[in-house]
Amino acid sequence: QAVVVCDPPISKVEVFETVKDGWTQTFPSFDKYVINFVPGQPVEGVNFGNYQQDPGSIHGLKFNDRNGNGRRDAGEEGLASWAIGLRGQTVAGASIDRGAVTDGDGRYSFLAVPAGLYLVVEVSQTGWLQTFPRTGFHTAVVEPGSTVNGMDFGNGRAPSNEIHGIKYYDRNGNGRRDEGEEPLESWEVFLGSSQGVSVTKTDSDGSYQFNNLPPDTYYLNEEQRDGWRQTAGCLESSQALGQPPQCRFQWGDFLSFSSISAQVDFGNWEPGPGSIHGLKWR
Repeated sequence: QAVVVCDPPISKVEVFETVKDGWTQTFPSFDKYVINFVPGQPVEGVNFGNYQQDPGSIHGLKFNDRNGNGRRDAGEEGLASWAIGLRGQTVAGASIDRGAVTDGDGRYSFLAVPAGLYLVVEVSQTGWLQTFPRTGFHTAVVEPGSTVNGMDFGNGRAPSNEIHGIKYYDRNGNGRRDEGEEPLESWEVFLGSSQGVSVTKTDSDGSYQFNNLPPDTYYLNEEQRDGWRQTAGCLESSQALGQPPQCRFQWGDFLSFSSISAQVDFGNWEPGPGSIHGLKWR
């Protein structure tokens, strides 16, 4: 019971309560009382009724989706020590931000969860791709005393995709590497994508490589040097892009979780200076 005394007196006042987590207001059916005071007359019957809710819970499993098909198949084990997050609002409007960690079987739980609407998310780890759910999160509606199951997450090892090759001195200019044709060291090779351009140099054995490539469209080319002519590797012209001859690779979402490896060898020929001959006669 509460008594409100206004000094100096006022003619109108609003009376309402702040609902605590885990409680529901049952009376009155409206949010607040609006009271018009009459000087000298007390106001009674400004009552509030509440009941305490039973908390709910949320449960799920994190599994190793070895074939990347977005569902748990026989033999696909749970993943331990992954962080799972719970974020949202209770019916009373309070914000919730909690965390849990999967156990040895890949299971996790959030207990004593107030009624409300929540997002359940995972914390990603390097070298893994999420396969389930495709949205990246679950939406959980928790009613008083309810148990929400099936908030599962699937992840598979990210494929190690690469582009690699050799750069060699194509002495006879025939477009293939013949016996005795040595590698070319310290030549730049470029790989462009939506993320920008990566540059590497050929090693002493003429080799180069770009590793751990995510799904994207890639353009591969080599530096152009005066006096040299490219004879092999990415000879297709791309005048519209204003770039030298290049290779194009388009790799989509790796749902098969199989690594992709592309080899492109570059051959170059140094023709050397030419000569002009003729005859003058009378």
